[in-house]
Amino acid sequence: MNSTYLVPFCHTELTLIDHGGEPYVAMKPVVEGMGLAWEPQFSKLKQRFNSVITEIVTTGKDGKQYNMICL
Repeated sequence: MNSTYLVPFCHTELTLIDHGGEPYVAMKPVVEGMGLAWEPQFSKLKQRFNSVITEIVTTGKDGKQYNMICL
């Protein structure tokens, strides 16, 4: 099971996921927090960080399962 943590960062919070003992950052909240559209940025992330980007299934605050794109 993955552990999820909210970490304070610049007047907001980043979602960190402990996956296999390694920290990952959920990227969609970061991208949207910068006011950018997710789809074009996701394409750029896949091109630039293909070797380290991963999709991790996490449980949200509502108890539902979500796929998070993480670095």
